[in-house]
Amino acid sequence: MSLKKVHVAVLGRDLPIRVGVDVMRTSDSKDLPRFFHLMRRQFTPREWEAIRVGEEEEQQLRTFYRHWCLKESFVKADGGGLGWNLQRLNFVVSRGGLNVIAPRPGD
Repeated sequence: MSLKKVHVAVLGRDLPIRVGVDVMRTSDSKDLPRFFHLMRRQFTPREWEAIRVGEEEEQQLRTFYRHWCLKESFVKADGGGLGWNLQRLNFVVSRGGLNVIAPRPGD
C-alpha cells in the first residue's frame, strides 16, 4: 500500500493506555470550498485557521485530514463516540509537538 496520500493518527489517552487509531485515504476535492463548508462544524475556529493557512488546496487538504484523523483517533481512544462535540475538541499542531484541549463529553 502506498502511503503517499494516507494520513494515520494513533493517540493514547490516560492510564491504563487506551489507543485510538484512524487511517484516512486522502483525495483531491473537486470543490474544496463546498467540502469545507459541509465540514465547518467539525473543527474549532483555531483549527480552521490552521487548515486554511496553506495557499495551495493540496496543503489545506493535508492539514484538514491531519486534524480529522487526530479527532477521530482521540474519540476512539476515549470511547465517547458520538458524545463528543468536535468543536470542543481542539488540536494545536506545531513543530514543537501536539497540544489538545479536550473537556470531557457533556462538560
